[in-house]
Amino acid sequence: MEKIFCLFGIICISCLSYAQILPGGKQIALSHSDIAKSDDVFSIFSNPGGLARIKSIEVGAYYSPSPFGLDELQTSYVGCTVPTNFGVGGIGFMHYGYELYSINEVHAAFGRQYGSKLYYGLSLNYHHVSIENYGSASAILINAGFVSMLSEDISWGSAILNINQGRLGESNETLPSLYTTGFSWNPFNSCYLFLSLQKETGIQPSVNFGYSYSPIDNITLLSGYSTNPAVFSAGFSISYNFLEFDYAMTHHGELGYSHQISLIVILSGIIL
Repeated sequence: MEKIFCLFGIICISCLSYAQILPGGKQIALSHSDIAKSDDVFSIFSNPGGLARIKSIEVGAYYSPSPFGLDELQTSYVGCTVPTNFGVGGIGFMHYGYELYSINEVHAAFGRQYGSKLYYGLSLNYHHVSIENYGSASAILINAGFVSMLSEDISWGSAILNINQGRLGESNETLPSLYTTGFSWNPFNSCYLFLSLQKETGIQPSVNFGYSYSPIDNITLLSGYSTNPAVFSAGFSISYNFLEFDYAMTHHGELGYSHQISLIVILSGIIL
């Protein structure tokens, strides 16, 4: 009975929002409002259009050890991007949950640049769900997105996750899709303002806000807020040489605090 209760609770929490388990310390600190500035390895998972903006080989890892204070909801991601003459390719892996209930994903993504102002991309996602004593099922999901530079200071980005409305195994259950669009504005060199709108299938839309400011070189302060669910977020990003470390803290009014970290290693242009 205890296992059934825990499983039910975990499934309910994991269904709160598709975006709850999207990766990136920086992205989460901004409440996922930065869809229009997707430009690092975690674009593999949230907006493959941003891949085309990456100029170096990047390897990234993300870890959320105990979302909402529950070890059973731990989430981890790893990803790698490789620029080529034809565009930027990426591959990523995700694990969410624990032995009773888990989700594992494999992503393969590719992004290209069109002209000087448009970046677009596509990814395939093998999505596998396993529930102890109930078996497992999988689905193939297709994600697509773009980033467009409207001016030197303003960009517009959009992404659709599960654009094909993939169905889970023999249950034929349609997995939710997530639609995101938003803008970024760079009013001056050290500051960015973000605004995005997210709509997940079966859930009311959420308006997300974000703000980043770099008081000194290599350190960026981050904050954000999303309306559904109402979540405050904050964090920081530290970059040095070929490393970037990001930390995010989120607070949900009913579920409490969560902490997330990510690390990105930039393998091209390393200065020792």
